[in-house]
Amino acid sequence: MVIVDIVCGEIFTPEAFSPNNDGNNDEWCVYGNCITELDVQIFDRWGNMVRRMSSASDCWNGEVNGKIADQGVFMFQLNAKLLNGETVERKGSIYLMK
Repeated sequence: MVIVDIVCGEIFTPEAFSPNNDGNNDEWCVYGNCITELDVQIFDRWGNMVRRMSSASDCWNGEVNGKIADQGVFMFQLNAKLLNGETVERKGSIYLMK
């Protein structure tokens, strides 16, 4: 009998990204090995939702209404379910740098 223990680790959400097409940190993504369900909402400083993501493979490229947003701080709210049934709720900020 072979028993496989999957190490999920923690969900990682970067604090900043720079969508300037230089190939480094151009998108804001949620990272985790065992995410089975995901709901992420990203808000501007006025509380308007600017992006919603429902998959760990989905990332935000910094666009709001078809153009890259101005440099600034955005807020996110994350709800995730992991393979082991654990749920993760997190709120935080994202700094969009240009």
